[in-house]
Amino acid sequence: MACLFLTLFLVSIIYPLRAQESQQTTVNNASWKLENNTSEHTTQYFMTNSKLVDSEFDGEQRTRLNNIIVHNYPQLENENPLDVAAEVGREMGLMYPQDDIALARRISMKAKVGRPSPLVVRLKDRKARIRWTTQFRKRKLHQAKQWILTEHLSSYNRELLRQAREWARNNGWKYCWSQDCRVLLREVESGNVVRVKKLEDLQKLKPGVSNNTV
Repeated sequence: MACLFLTLFLVSIIYPLRAQESQQTTVNNASWKLENNTSEHTTQYFMTNSKLVDSEFDGEQRTRLNNIIVHNYPQLENENPLDVAAEVGREMGLMYPQDDIALARRISMKAKVGRPSPLVVRLKDRKARIRWTTQFRKRKLHQAKQWILTEHLSSYNRELLRQAREWARNNGWKYCWSQDCRVLLREVESGNVVRVKKLEDLQKLKPGVSNNTV
């Protein structure tokens, strides 16, 4: 009788543990599959070059329209990202930068060892973002301070910008940049500004020929 109770007791312990382990394995596999499918979808998207940005990528960029990223700005232990963002604004000559800031945080990105983590700053509206980016360029802080301010592009637009820059180098176009989270190209200083929405657009561009403008 005692052996029967002991057997039932052990079964009652082992079965839930195995069930939990199986459930955890299923969740992990599902997460890996989702992540793998997302990566595969992105790769396939760039390989086909046959569609405009779909709602998934549009949605990601819409959530970042008022964001900026500050690269190489000094990072201190136990710092307050909101205070750091306000300090960045003051260095750009803004009188009350804290009034423009909604959120701020450091993010982990691939960077050289010893480099500060990039600082993402979400500003309250588009006017604030334009004000900050304009002040950064006006003060030429990328030269004076060695830190950089960029737009917070979606993964799609970031890859599109990278490939557009590579295309520009290979085809002798002098200018490639992002503005309002749009990828733009210009062959020469006096040339038309061309917007690139997808990789297929690059294949249609012809150096020295008037292309469709923004």
